[in-house]
Amino acid sequence: MASIERIKLAQEIHDGIAQDLIGIGYALDLMLGTPEVAADTRSQIRTLRFSVSELIDKVRREMYQLRQPLGSTLAQELVALTESFMGEFHIEHTIETQSLNIEHDFEYEILRIVGELLQNVSRHSGATSVALTLSQSAESVVLRVSDNGIGIESTEIFALGLAGVRERAHNMSAQFEITATNTGTEALLIIPVTSPHGLDD
Repeated sequence: MASIERIKLAQEIHDGIAQDLIGIGYALDLMLGTPEVAADTRSQIRTLRFSVSELIDKVRREMYQLRQPLGSTLAQELVALTESFMGEFHIEHTIETQSLNIEHDFEYEILRIVGELLQNVSRHSGATSVALTLSQSAESVVLRVSDNGIGIESTEIFALGLAGVRERAHNMSAQFEITATNTGTEALLIIPVTSPHGLDD
C-alpha cells in the first residue's frame, strides 16, 4: 500500500473507530463516577472500561504502523518525538542506532513509554533539561530518561499516569524503575534481550 494511502487510512481510523471508542470510554467513566451505581454494576462497568482501553491501544498500534514512514527506524521516530517537546525543555538524546535489534511491537511500546515519560516531565516536573539514552548490550536494551526538575516520589507514580508505563514494561518482561533525587528524576527501563518475545532474533 502506498504511503499516502496508509496515512489516509490511519486518519480515517483515527476520526472514526478511535474517536468512537474514546467516546465510549468517557461515557463509562461518567457512569463509574455516578454514586447511585451499585457495587456489582460498578465492577462490571470497570471491567468493560479496561476492555475498551485495550481496544483503544490496539487501534492506536495499528494507526502507528500505518503512519510509520516506510523504512523509518526507531531512532528516527524517537528523534521526531523528542523534537515535539523541544519548545518546553531542552532534550539531549543518545541513541545507539548501529546496535539496536528490537522487534517491531517493542519499538511501538518504547515509543509510547518515552511519550508518557516526556508528558509527565512536561506536566509535573518543571524541568528545563531532559537527557534520553537508548542502548543495547548482549543482555538487554536499556532506556534511560532523566530530568533536572522536581523529584517525583515512587508513591506518586500511579497518580501521575505512569501505571501504563509499568504495564507496558511488564508486557515486554522488562524492569522499570523511577529514582528521585534533589536534582531531578530518572526513569530506567531494562528490556532483556533473551526475553520470551524473541528480542534477540
